[in-house]
Amino acid sequence: MRDGIHAPIDKDSRETSNVTLTNREQQILQLIAAGRSNEDIAKQLFLSQGTIKRYTHNLYQKLEVKSRVQAVARAQELNLL
Repeated sequence: MRDGIHAPIDKDSRETSNVTLTNREQQILQLIAAGRSNEDIAKQLFLSQGTIKRYTHNLYQKLEVKSRVQAVARAQELNLL
């Protein structure tokens, strides 16, 4: 294998998570992973966009990431998705 190319991650060999998400955070994370915008998530959950931004910010902190893409990737690594 060339340097920088890795074999696919085996789901059983992924890290286990010490990250604890609330039910609402888990729900929002799943919607983020599905590609939904904050506006769409807010409408679906009957919450304000500001509330969704707050939940997203909390998710980023818990997952130690800075973007939606990183959040989804990290959540997959930790078996949260």
